[in-house]
Amino acid sequence: MNKKSIVIVIILIGLFFSFSSQAIFWTDAKKRAEKNVKKIQNVEQRRANQVENLKEKKQQNFCSRLDKVKERLTERLNNFENRFVTNRENRIERIENHWKEVDSKLKERREIRDDWRNNYYKKLEAKVNNEDKKKAIQEFEKDIESAVKKRRTSIDLARQEYRNGIKSLIEKRKTAITMLWFEFKKARKQAIDKAQTACQSKTNISTIRTQLKNDFQEARNSFKIKRQKVKSIKDEAKKLRDTRKEKIKTAIDTFKKEVKEAQKKLRNSLESSGNLNNNSENLGDSNTEKNEVSESNNSKDITNSGINSNIVNSQN
Repeated sequence: MNKKSIVIVIILIGLFFSFSSQAIFWTDAKKRAEKNVKKIQNVEQRRANQVENLKEKKQQNFCSRLDKVKERLTERLNNFENRFVTNRENRIERIENHWKEVDSKLKERREIRDDWRNNYYKKLEAKVNNEDKKKAIQEFEKDIESAVKKRRTSIDLARQEYRNGIKSLIEKRKTAITMLWFEFKKARKQAIDKAQTACQSKTNISTIRTQLKNDFQEARNSFKIKRQKVKSIKDEAKKLRDTRKEKIKTAIDTFKKEVKEAQKKLRNSLESSGNLNNNSENLGDSNTEKNEVSESNNSKDITNSGINSNIVNSQN
């Protein structure tokens, strides 16, 4: 073998070992790359599993809490309802107590006026000296007492009609608000039931939470809008006050007219006007009537909750 052949053989041997080393290197690199890819895939799978488990856990926690949420919500709504009912009953009780106080004071004033008239009749009888004149005064007394009784009956009837009307207005509004409240409670309960059903169907927790929040908000907005449409009793109460005022005015005007007629009849029956002094005018005087019937222009605001305000006048 000559020198040139030996060199070629050496070069070929070198190339062989060079390619073999590179082949081995790339084979190992490929294996390492595949191994790294597999590791990355395993890590990503574990993370995906963790995320899925976390979502599942959140789903289970959220859905399991719905029963407690429903229980707390029911308790809170019931407590609010009890406070609302209690406050409403207290307001009605205050109104009725006010009316009782007015009635008591009115009764006292009427008794004072009764004593004043009785003393006045005695003074008149003491000034006459014959039976005909006494009979005329007694007839005058009957006419006045009849006029007083008719006036008081008419005024008491007007006052009672006003009070019954106020109670009816309060009861109507209470019924309307109560119905809206029950609708609101029902809507909140249905929203939670809907969320629980969605939990059973494995709906996304974010979707369930968003829908539940929207259902709650819709229930609140519906209650507020409908509640605003429930008429306040303010205008109706004013109509009742005006009607009562007009009836009382009519009763007083009729009373004054009858008193004047009785006075005129008495004067015609007496021989001398000196037997009847001008104090008899007090029987028909408006101040006398004001002493027997208290009229106040002040108003008291009766506020619902909430709820709204109900205006109930304090006149008697």
